[in-house]
Amino acid sequence: MPSSLEFGAFLVYPPNPVDACWRDVKNFILGLKQDRVRGDLSSSQYVARRMREELEEHELLALFEDALLVPVPKSAPLTAGALWASDRIAKAMCHAGFGRDVAPLVERVRPVATSHLSAGSERAWPDQHRDSVTVGRDLPVGFAGRLVLVDDVVTRGSTLLSCALALLETYPQAEVTGFAVARTVKGGDELPESTVQPVLGTIDWRPGWIERTP
Repeated sequence: MPSSLEFGAFLVYPPNPVDACWRDVKNFILGLKQDRVRGDLSSSQYVARRMREELEEHELLALFEDALLVPVPKSAPLTAGALWASDRIAKAMCHAGFGRDVAPLVERVRPVATSHLSAGSERAWPDQHRDSVTVGRDLPVGFAGRLVLVDDVVTRGSTLLSCALALLETYPQAEVTGFAVARTVKGGDELPESTVQPVLGTIDWRPGWIERTP
């Protein structure tokens, strides 16, 4: 069972901002989760456009080359008419030229604790997340292309990693990576000057321990 996942992120934000500037950043992230409208664009469309402007020569672009974008499921099973932020983000990114198509392969079948609303001790571990999702066989058996899981925010990385485990069980020849629009800044870390901080990193896990770098 894989215990490490490569991931990329575009923005950073502190879950507990200490000044007005970073409170605005947090409000934007909360708006992204609801895909609020910003002027003539939705939040997901705005992010995709900013990524296209900021990532012209960044190594993060390689993550999406000829990839299928797989929206990360919500923390509870999707209901009719419910907003699915990760799906909207993936579609906006694909429209902006990131990846070649959107493939909603992973489905939540049992609810888990919502990461951004839960204390660290209450968040589900990757194996718990894994037991709450299923993968639809919408790709050819033996698919060996690239799948990029897309989410709005990565905290510890349990959700991304668990969805990757599920995909690899169904498509073991595939290359699976993750992407989140924003990564949280760990407590005690110095805040950067700008919220735009594109990175490639890793999420490493073993039972009882998980670490996201950076």
